[in-house]
Amino acid sequence: MYDLDFIYPYAGISLLPKEIDRNQLFNVSFDLDTGEIKLYILDKSERFVYKVSKQGISRQYSGADPEFGADPERLNAFLNLQFDYRQITIDAVEGDNYYVYMERGEIAQYRRFVQSYCQRFNLSTAQLLSKVSRINNRNFNDLEHCCRARAISMLRIPLDASESKIYAQPFLYGNGFPLNQRTEQFLLKLFSCRDTELQAKLRHVWVVTEITTDRTLLVTQYHDLLHYN
Repeated sequence: MYDLDFIYPYAGISLLPKEIDRNQLFNVSFDLDTGEIKLYILDKSERFVYKVSKQGISRQYSGADPEFGADPERLNAFLNLQFDYRQITIDAVEGDNYYVYMERGEIAQYRRFVQSYCQRFNLSTAQLLSKVSRINNRNFNDLEHCCRARAISMLRIPLDASESKIYAQPFLYGNGFPLNQRTEQFLLKLFSCRDTELQAKLRHVWVVTEITTDRTLLVTQYHDLLHYN
């Protein structure tokens, strides 16, 4: 899936602790403006990933992990509402950061959750829709349309003062996303493929934006490493 001989030197990662298997690289995060890289390496237990960058190594746990998983009541208290996390699910947790998967949410629960999220982060619905439209490369005028189109795949909800992020999968569900030349060249090397083969490789690539800035990230996914469909 990935050209490991390319990506580890590119990310400035020369040595890894012996418990980390470099072949289990699952996600690669790439900042479209700065080229900053983060690597997410799946642990053999599949309970967590190691987040690796020049700044160090941390762990991001599955939201369903019985020992390190998220506390739904903590998130409810932060959002000041009670939610049932069977439709909208806590996918992962990293310290005070909760990653909430949105794609299975039905419209009533979806709208209620998104509105609570916007209120908590002082974001109007119009501002949210503008962000969502940009990373999906298509226009959305209301939350029902977003829900039907799966335009918000995930929200990163920090319980501290760090940045919240909105995730989308426009290559899977919509019109794709325009790539600048540096990003396209990076992806061609990461996947070790030709121009004509790149589009198929982007199927499970996420596009991510921060809510207070226009910073945009691509997050690739080695889908078959963990998923079976």
